[in-house]
Amino acid sequence: MSKGLAILSLMFLCSCAFTDVNIQREYYSKSTEKSRSNTRVYVHVDNKEDRVVGVKKNGYGIDTAQVYLPTSQSRWLKDAIESELRIQGFIVSKFRKQSDVVLDVKINQLFVEPDVGFWAASLIGIADLNVRAKIKKGHEYERNFVEVERSTEMVWTDTDIKERFNGAVSMCLSDIAVRLRELLRSKNTKVAKR
Repeated sequence: MSKGLAILSLMFLCSCAFTDVNIQREYYSKSTEKSRSNTRVYVHVDNKEDRVVGVKKNGYGIDTAQVYLPTSQSRWLKDAIESELRIQGFIVSKFRKQSDVVLDVKINQLFVEPDVGFWAASLIGIADLNVRAKIKKGHEYERNFVEVERSTEMVWTDTDIKERFNGAVSMCLSDIAVRLRELLRSKNTKVAKR
């Protein structure tokens, strides 16, 4: 193989590490439990305007590009949570009503990055959310949800990065919806129905 072709091939393989990754707006759910509920839920996500949710690294572990959402983290996550709640059978309110269950969500971390080693990289997606559920006056429940999705790759692509990020978020949001359903089913919790 000629030197020129080898250099060109090396440049082609390395150049992908220098382009930013844009996560699609579409959220996909990993939920398997789907049931109907007449419970109305209003979602509020704390204001986090940053669109950056990760970094790309080259084979030496040096940050070379960033991973972006199409909108702010708050807007993207609110849409994703509402989508997950609908998939799991809840009714999502666009405008808060007094009888609604209110989910206040604080973003601690939404992040994805490769942890580069000698032979391979661990692609790590993290979703860390603090959720406060206000069921009715005087009944509030708070919990921290953390999900990590990891894979080991010798060669990683933008698709692998997106899958780790979306996977961690999907597991986290599915867990939130399941735990909310369990909370509403508990004997001590009564909530206004539609």
